[in-house]
This record gives sequence, structure tokens and C-alpha cells, in this order.
Amino acid sequence: MRLVPLVLALSLILSLSNAYLVSILSGLKQALWFNSPFNRVKKMSSSNLYPNAVTEFGPLDDVVMGGSSSSSFSSGKWSGTIVTNSGGFCGIRSKNFSLDASAFKGFEVVVRGGQNQRFKFITRDSSDWNGVAWTWEFDTSPSASATTKVKLPFSSARPTKFARTVPNVELDLSKLSTVQFTLSKFAFDGKLNPKFNGDGPFELYIDSVSLY
Repeated sequence: MRLVPLVLALSLILSLSNAYLVSILSGLKQALWFNSPFNRVKKMSSSNLYPNAVTEFGPLDDVVMGGSSSSSFSSGKWSGTIVTNSGGFCGIRSKNFSLDASAFKGFEVVVRGGQNQRFKFITRDSSDWNGVAWTWEFDTSPSASATTKVKLPFSSARPTKFARTVPNVELDLSKLSTVQFTLSKFAFDGKLNPKFNGDGPFELYIDSVSLY
């Protein structure tokens, strides 16, 4: 009789589609990367956040909500494939660090490529995984070799949770803890990203992230 639950569990696993199994495994891989024993919070001692030995990026794609988009980051190149069914976003997020940015006005981001799409840049002031995401949007060039340099003032950051605006909160510049890039079919509050190319491959070269 004890074999019955095991047999039922194995039958369920075998009945799952390959895509769903890939989604589960990808989500598990992301969780292990961000929550590994080596993910100890390090104090950021420079205004240059990337490239920086403290700032490591890992993928944070829509597999966390049942989608099948995927991306990777290596040597400054972020690339992947967007699948809008059941998701529609890819992202890379840094492991947590500790940064007091009170003496600065905002972030400066330098990227190349991006296929004329609109991306999001995000920072957080809490170690809460799903805490408030302070978000900016920026547009990229249609040229694969063109450099885009944008300044993102702290004063214009939009507080969001799951791409919806959060009211009555203030950014604590003394406790910045992570940075993130996202490419999504959604803008804010249910509206679609007007500069989103839809399903298919993308790539963005991230040259630097710094404070100014």
C-alpha cells in the first residue's frame, strides 16, 4: 500500500510536459543562485556598481511565475529569448549588497545595443525579496553598436510591486541593497510597454552602472 503514493507521484511527474519541467528546473536554479550560502551581504565601497567585484548578476526570468522566457549574463552581455505566453519578461538581478547613496543624485547607466526597446532599471532599499522595486524606464538604440548613456535621478524613481505603483512610500537612500535590469511586455499599472518587440531573442551589453 505504501507504494501507491510513490507510483502516483511518478505518474504525475511523467505526465508533465517538457516545457513545464524546464520551467520548474529553471526556477529552482534561480532560487539556488540567489539564496546560496555565498550570498552574504557585502558593503559597497565605490560609486561604481558595475563592473565591481561585489556586484554579481543572475537571471530572474518569468519562469518564477510559470513562463518560459530565459536569459543569461556573462562578461557584460545579457541575452535571452522572450516568450510572452504565461509571462513575457526577462531580468537580471544582483545579489544583495549594502550601499549608502545619500550623497548622490542618482544612477548613471551605460549600455550598448538593445534593439530600440524600452528596458527597466530597478533598485531596492530593503532585503525583502518582494519589497518595493524603485523603477526607471530607459530607451535603447536601434543600432547594435551604439552606446546609450542615461542618468536616472532618485527623485524620478517610481515605487512599484509587480509593476504596479505603490503609494505613500519614500526611497531610503542609506539602505540600497540591489540593482536589476528588466525587459518586459508590461510598463506600469497594467499598461503595455510601447517599445517592446514581442517574442524572440534580445541582447543588451551593460558597460557600467554607477552613482553620480
